[in-house]
Amino acid sequence: MMKMKTKTILAALSFALGAAIALPAGAQDKTNDDPRMAGFNGKIGRTFAESVEDWPKEPVYTGKEPNVLLILLDDTGFAQLGSFGGAI
Repeated sequence: MMKMKTKTILAALSFALGAAIALPAGAQDKTNDDPRMAGFNGKIGRTFAESVEDWPKEPVYTGKEPNVLLILLDDTGFAQLGSFGGAI
């Protein structure tokens, strides 16, 4: 009697574990409320052939954009700044 209960419990636990592992695989096909995916109209499939690309549109220059150049120097230390480096 005890062996039968143990086998039944093990079978139920293995079924529940298998279902818990298999369920997230199908969740990709459903609508995703992840804010990181906002604006993504492609499809992420299990293989490359099942996936669909969705690249952002190229920006269009209208002539109204400001001309801005930002130069950021990080970790320059106390060396001489020049096109060929500083004295060592």
